[in-house]
Amino acid sequence: MIDPMSPVIQYGFAGLSVVLLSILVWMVKSFLAEIKESRAAYIAVAKETTEAFSNHTEALHDIKAEVNRSAGLLTDVRDRLLERPCIIGAGDSK
Repeated sequence: MIDPMSPVIQYGFAGLSVVLLSILVWMVKSFLAEIKESRAAYIAVAKETTEAFSNHTEALHDIKAEVNRSAGLLTDVRDRLLERPCIIGAGDSK
């Protein structure tokens, strides 16, 4: 029977642990590189989203100004129409 504390077994375990440790280091390095690439993509998306929100906010301000202008014009037209005499005479209405 082989002694579990023999040098051959100990070297085998040491070699296996070195292989497993190097695989673990490689996986962590590749994971960190992937995070770095993802982070750059997320930053680009965040910048584009911020720009889109800015453009939409500006467009909403323009729409608000146009609505206010239109409301003023409609009020002016309403006032002018109310100033005019009615076409139907007072005695003709039934």
